[in-house]
Amino acid sequence: MEMNSLSASNVLTRSDPDACCVEIVRPEHPTFACVIPAFNEAENLALLIPQLDKTLRELGSHYSIVIVDDGSSDATATVAIAHAARYPVRLVQLSRNFGKENAITAGLDHVDRFRDPDGC
Repeated sequence: MEMNSLSASNVLTRSDPDACCVEIVRPEHPTFACVIPAFNEAENLALLIPQLDKTLRELGSHYSIVIVDDGSSDATATVAIAHAARYPVRLVQLSRNFGKENAITAGLDHVDRFRDPDGC
């Protein structure tokens, strides 16, 4: 594929066929999905969610926060549900502790728009 034949809307191509790179144009308001695996993190989530919301709002981002309760025995789910009334929080509850990697995978399954680099 020639450098000039790229057509993605967020990539500017160079007219010089000998160019060795492309310039990436970042969207004005990027979209983020923060997937947070949580195992017995009720106390920490109560602090994290408001701070994360504040930071992402300052960036001018469109975002969602996906909390994955990885089989917690504390009030992790209750805290996430309480914060969902005020913040863009989604809760995914797993039936038991599956581990961080599996919790992240479960959270990614609940992200609104998730694409691989090839756009699929």
